[in-house]
Amino acid sequence: MSTHKATWHGGMYNPVESRFAPIQAVVAGSVLHAVGWAHGQTLAAPDEGTGVAMTYFGDGASSQGDVHEAMNFAAVMKAPVVFFIQNNGWAISVPTERQVAGGSVAARAAGYGIPALQVDGNDVVAVYEATRSAFAHCRNGNGPVVIEAMTYRRGPHSTADDPGRYRTLEEERLDAGEDPLERFKQRLLADGVADEAFFADAQRKAEEEAEVIRMGIQDLGPRPGAEMFSLVFQEPTPALQSQATAWREESEHV
Repeated sequence: MSTHKATWHGGMYNPVESRFAPIQAVVAGSVLHAVGWAHGQTLAAPDEGTGVAMTYFGDGASSQGDVHEAMNFAAVMKAPVVFFIQNNGWAISVPTERQVAGGSVAARAAGYGIPALQVDGNDVVAVYEATRSAFAHCRNGNGPVVIEAMTYRRGPHSTADDPGRYRTLEEERLDAGEDPLERFKQRLLADGVADEAFFADAQRKAEEEAEVIRMGIQDLGPRPGAEMFSLVFQEPTPALQSQATAWREESEHV
């Protein structure tokens, strides 16, 4: 949330300790990062157990050239990485069948010699089991795995998107299916793993945490604009220094 408000440029948490890479908004950009990190695992300590990278991206992002390069490199180098495609049926305004040849991202994996799984993305247990199986495959030195979770995007892609231009509310209602959280809740209730009191408590805690985050974001002050130039390179280039000077003259009248 701090990133979206442009009040954080990195450093809020330690990626090594948290096991979460920093957020970046480039479409399919994280796929390359994941493969690079995974390949690094095989070089750093090949005899001490292999860490596994996992990268999430959508069906639209899967058509980026970076994804094909990443999958090919990962397969050739047997990098321990799981490519997890969240196929929600829409690449913003373009349906999957119009931008994914064959209608399945998982089918592409065969071209790289990568095993693939296609699961019901609205089934929490199915997704968990597929992921656990993929991680075991990677840890055993067998290279990457592709998982395609079939789901549906409810509502617009972003605040700038108007889904009414390319699908109707009736289509969304019929195609979205059952909410995965409600579906999982009913399974846990049926199996006797949790009761209504558990879910009521979880809902209360979630609302409290959301309010803490909301208030925290509202209290964040703006970052100094000049900071954007100091976080690009370790050693500023002449061109960057020139841009920084021009920006200060125009915005800060320095």
